[in-house]
Amino acid sequence: MPSRPGVTQRLLVLTPPAAVAAVVLFAGGHGGLQISSDGSLKWGRGNFLIRSRQLFAEQGLVVAVLDAPSDRQSAPFLQGFRQTPEHVADVKAAIVWLRETAKLPVWLIGTSRGTQSAAFVATQLAGADAPDGIVLTSTILTDRRGRPVPAMALETIRTPVLVVHHEQDGCESCAFANVPDLMRKLDHAARKQLFAFKGGDNQGDPCEAMAYHGFNGLEREVVQQIAAWIRPGPATAIDFRTRRSSIPHPTHARTCSFTDAATAATFPSRWTGSRILRKYPRVPARVRSVASTAACGRRTRVLRSK
Repeated sequence: MPSRPGVTQRLLVLTPPAAVAAVVLFAGGHGGLQISSDGSLKWGRGNFLIRSRQLFAEQGLVVAVLDAPSDRQSAPFLQGFRQTPEHVADVKAAIVWLRETAKLPVWLIGTSRGTQSAAFVATQLAGADAPDGIVLTSTILTDRRGRPVPAMALETIRTPVLVVHHEQDGCESCAFANVPDLMRKLDHAARKQLFAFKGGDNQGDPCEAMAYHGFNGLEREVVQQIAAWIRPGPATAIDFRTRRSSIPHPTHARTCSFTDAATAATFPSRWTGSRILRKYPRVPARVRSVASTAACGRRTRVLRSK
């Protein structure tokens, strides 16, 4: 599709039946997938989002995998390009095309360096042009080569923001201890939430897709939780001040939990993660969520987990 004068943007699109939303996936690294006309990729097949694209489709989401534009189809691809007006124009064209063709809300999902694309675009597009929400997985929290996500003008984002991170991420740019800095910058988002995961497999370079950084071994669980948060519909609420809850059957429990000092400092509350998990023991310990309001003592949108 055309995105700028003389420039086209290629997307790999999966269209499931009865879709409820559309997602644009941003791979990490240099982002040059080099999608062929037959849908094959020359690079990035192992990336967390790219290898999980079918899982997103199975959750009722139209999936659009974003390649580098036609004028960036050789090295360095998207390196040094993700935070530019031209990149914003390319992504805006993809959002417009998806809204016109799918007639659905459009969300941006980035992983690793792809979070710099998703977050920056969200800071630049407002009103009707803005995405319906963004999801940041394995966010670039510090960056010796450029501007990390927390240093962006995140206060301008008004759409929902979901942050997904692995507590054991060993990549130096994505240390979980720095997640609170990111969450504090998202106070103006329509809603915000942190999903923190533990476990899975850890192989190779800590900044690559088969390490904890890429949610290796947790793909299906992570995708299900992201899709549940994106999917339109009311969220279960828990009021921790009165200890009243509308939690359904325990096998579909929803919880708001603080699992370590870093997240607890971001969202102060008398309720600790361990106390909540004792009260609702069938909520898996490795699926941790942080409330979407500044204090969990308020009525809060929360994570549904199986």
